[in-house]
Amino acid sequence: MQETIRKLLQLQHYDLQILGLNRRQEALGNRLTAERREFDEQMRQLEAERDRLQHLRAGLKELELELESRQEKRQQLEAQQAAIKRNVEYKAMMKEILDVQAAIRLTEDKILEKYEEIEQEKQQTTVRDNELAERRRQLDERVAVVEAELAEIRRQIEEAKRHRAEAEQLLDKGVLRLYRRIFEKKKGPVVVPIVNRSCGGCHLSVTPQTENMTRHYEQIVQCENCGRIFYVPDEPQGESEEAAS
Repeated sequence: MQETIRKLLQLQHYDLQILGLNRRQEALGNRLTAERREFDEQMRQLEAERDRLQHLRAGLKELELELESRQEKRQQLEAQQAAIKRNVEYKAMMKEILDVQAAIRLTEDKILEKYEEIEQEKQQTTVRDNELAERRRQLDERVAVVEAELAEIRRQIEEAKRHRAEAEQLLDKGVLRLYRRIFEKKKGPVVVPIVNRSCGGCHLSVTPQTENMTRHYEQIVQCENCGRIFYVPDEPQGESEEAAS
């Protein structure tokens, strides 16, 4: 195999390693962001439930004040009724008292319903609160694990970048520019093997002449279709000896 190709493959190894690490880093960051957003949405739902509970309690307070007011009115009417002498006025007052009592019973029913609503909402909020406390614990553990993994990925990226810089120093500047141009375009392997007379990148056929030039000449040979740089993998020792015999 050409020495230039060997150097390019070494450089490509570090480039692909960095590319993979960067993608892994991005994927982990995105997943963590999604988990945090999901937790924040659940927190907003809990806050909405707490607001509903507060609203129910405020409604209960209004009903209790309303009940208190009606009870006071009934007492006033009953006191007035005791002083009435005429039968017609007495009956009219009795009707008014009965209306107030009916309103009192209705308000008492509403208060009981409100108590039930509040109890149900309290139970639901308590369950949600406990669930989110556990979710927060799990998320904190997940964040710690992911941040440790991200720190390791960043370390590996920096190490790979150092090796890549060393590999770049070994290459001709023109060859390096060509390689960089193709790598930026493909965002993946630039130096690919010819396998079964096909390009290892785009998988289209190559001519025997192209394969022969790649195998035997110290020059860069590119795929006419995708522009990637060719190399021919070294044959295993056993296959070479068999071919020679």
